[in-house]
Amino acid sequence: MKIGEALREVRLNLGLSQAKMCEGIVQRPFYALVESGKSGIRAESLIMILIKHEVDINYFYNLVMDSYVTSEAQIDRMLQNKMEYAVNSKNIKSINYYKNKIIRSSSDEILKLRAQVTAAYFNNQLDDINDEICQKIYKEFDKENWIKSPALLRLLANTMPLWKHEILSSRIKHLLHTVQRKK
Repeated sequence: MKIGEALREVRLNLGLSQAKMCEGIVQRPFYALVESGKSGIRAESLIMILIKHEVDINYFYNLVMDSYVTSEAQIDRMLQNKMEYAVNSKNIKSINYYKNKIIRSSSDEILKLRAQVTAAYFNNQLDDINDEICQKIYKEFDKENWIKSPALLRLLANTMPLWKHEILSSRIKHLLHTVQRKK
């Protein structure tokens, strides 16, 4: 659903009028246009409304996310969720099935690498991961801002058993140093 639709749903769940929902932030006639999808709203105003009414940002994000991502990204997210469910339930047959589906249908190289390593781990075949895959994994971490990428942090967590000790140690030290610097 679009932002306006999500705001309307949240407002109705809270039992508020449009005037109460936007009071002190934007004018009610403008807010009505936002809800109807005839106008956009500034990010700052949207956040102020959500905070004012103690609406969980993640909840709101989940309401609108599918309207603003490509169908390819939606498919990748669905496959990732299915793979995570298979992993959490330790269903090796499903893990292998979704690994193959991800490899065939996703253009997300990081997701493909994670799926391959995850399946190898659950099939006790980590030793069978070839050097080409390891090199692809290492190459992903040559990027300067890999620490800021949730996808790469997940890849690091999924692939730790494959890393050479000295390289993994270097990456972890870099990660910890960066986190400590930000504190």
